Amino acid sequence: MIDELKKLKAIACSVRLRILNILLHHKKGLFVCDLVNIMGSQQYNISKHLTVLKNAGLVADEKVGRSVIYRYNFNDKLISDFILSMNLEKYSEYKRDIEKLEKLN
Repeated sequence: MIDELKKLKAIACSVRLRILNILLHHKKGLFVCDLVNIMGSQQYNISKHLTVLKNAGLVADEKVGRSVIYRYNFNDKLISDFILSMNLEKYSEYKRDIEKLEKLN
């Protein structure tokens, strides 16, 4: 039960929900600098939230050279389905994130 509570707490934060939504739309994964550019937030802030998401088991990381790439952990289909069902793109902030993500590709 503790793991489920960690996951719920993790997605209850709007910044972390934005990060998850972005990662769900970009399955290859992103570097912190990509998330900083998309979200317009500071690197420290994004890294702090990624650590919470990683500790909750929602995000996986992989070392690529000196950098780290972050991906949504698709082992947790229930949370991903829930986030996608929220249709977050109807909110301007989330829509803007996905538009900036698409420009990165």
